[in-house]
Amino acid sequence: MIYPLYYVIPVVIIVLGAYTVAHWHLYRLVRQLFHPGRGGTLALRIGVVLLGLSPVLVAAVSRVPVPFLTPAVAMAGHLWLGFFIILSVLSIVVHAVLGVLRLAKCARGDACPLTPPPFIKVFPWMFAAALLFTLWGLFEARDVKVRTVKVTSGKLAKGRDHVRIVQISDVHFSATVGAGFARSLADQIRALKPDIIVSTGDLLDRGIMDWAGTAAPLAALKPPGGKWAVMGNHEFISGDAYSESFHRAAGFQLIRNQVRRLPTYGITLIGVDDPTMLRRDKRPDFPERELLRHLKDTSFRLVLKHQPFVDPDTVGRFDLMLAGHTHRGQIFPLRYLVGLIFKYFVGLYDLGRSSWLYVSRGTGTWGPPIRLFTPPEITVIDIRK
Repeated sequence: MIYPLYYVIPVVIIVLGAYTVAHWHLYRLVRQLFHPGRGGTLALRIGVVLLGLSPVLVAAVSRVPVPFLTPAVAMAGHLWLGFFIILSVLSIVVHAVLGVLRLAKCARGDACPLTPPPFIKVFPWMFAAALLFTLWGLFEARDVKVRTVKVTSGKLAKGRDHVRIVQISDVHFSATVGAGFARSLADQIRALKPDIIVSTGDLLDRGIMDWAGTAAPLAALKPPGGKWAVMGNHEFISGDAYSESFHRAAGFQLIRNQVRRLPTYGITLIGVDDPTMLRRDKRPDFPERELLRHLKDTSFRLVLKHQPFVDPDTVGRFDLMLAGHTHRGQIFPLRYLVGLIFKYFVGLYDLGRSSWLYVSRGTGTWGPPIRLFTPPEITVIDIRK
């Protein structure tokens, strides 16, 4: 499923408008709090504009990475974005609480102020709280949890009672997520002793500084059933050649609207590109429909795709689908907004007719290198007879 432009464009306009208004509101608050002179006001204006444009600046420096400059700009810009999201949420909550308190005072018959209580008095405390949440989010983003999903199936190869698949998703190697995280991630995966490793998209972004150092720890993983991956929307954004090259360096075999059979395990992999690539290539939204239609064997059918959209016509034709993309919102409480967009948002879903879907919370971070009350995960899928 790909949302049409008449749906996407108004949403983008609303988000950009809210983002701009929020920065303007921040500028007014800081000005009221510190009362800067003419020179200070000019510096404040320039600073707020640069911070507001930080996503654009990060994207620009990531296209052609420059040592020190790219990671410095990316980290500063992404940290600001995460901090600003948290600060904005806190601002909405505080405004709502102050408004409710004012209404309660009026309802009791007390003197009812014509204007709400001064927000500026609580702003410093709110700023400090946002800073603490951001620091916690930095820690949480690197504390990758292992989540286990148990599946029972009689379709495994003869003589094989158990297959362990490890799924990573939405790692987003970039200027801020690099070799150190790759080494830590590889160590965790190795300790799980997987038979097969799969990546369900968004393994990378533009701006990877230490290409070899980031790919090498993953390339050193040698599960007997291989390492398999599909393309996500960030592979599309980063470019096919760039994305394919990194996957090869990391030892992953891409499955692009194809079928791969693993007879040793009695498993058939069906991998499809992200909808953004399908639209570009003028392909159907659900290429897995045709791929599954032509399968005649009785093996365990595992569909790998990035975004958790399910074609109702394919339910009953596969055993398990693995996806990601949603990050479970990444920063609380954005998960509630993301949950409105995706019917299948996070976790395990029984689709009926013996088909299941699992949506990962994601292993890394996109944009802000933080996670708030949404820990990242490596997923272990244990299939037993």
